[in-house]
Amino acid sequence: MDVNRISGNTYVAPLPPTPGSGEFSSAPQAEAAPVAVAPPPPRPVAEPRPADRAEREEGAVDSLRRAVDEINSSVAIYRRHLGIRFHEPTNRRIVTVYDSDTNEALREIPPERILEAHASMLEMVGLFVNTRG
Repeated sequence: MDVNRISGNTYVAPLPPTPGSGEFSSAPQAEAAPVAVAPPPPRPVAEPRPADRAEREEGAVDSLRRAVDEINSSVAIYRRHLGIRFHEPTNRRIVTVYDSDTNEALREIPPERILEAHASMLEMVGLFVNTRG
């Protein structure tokens, strides 16, 4: 079988062998026994220092602001703009789509009422766990 057949500038793959052409081996292949390999030891996870965490959060806020600015410039042709705010009880951000002419909120993602319901459920679960324990 010629592996290096080349036609012009393109490679032509050789045809696969067919059974009975003599290229198949009829002898059974011996399977290698699996080798047990010990997993690597777990690496200790260090808690980030407060300064590192603050720097990461500041970097995340900056990148979020840049992303919002990019999105606002691209949706300006639709006369819309975005606003982002933080929902403290659930630690989530809410993106609000506004009409640029009237400054009316058109849509919230996720809706604040859903986050409020989620926060109240978390509070109820917390009260239940605290009173039972």
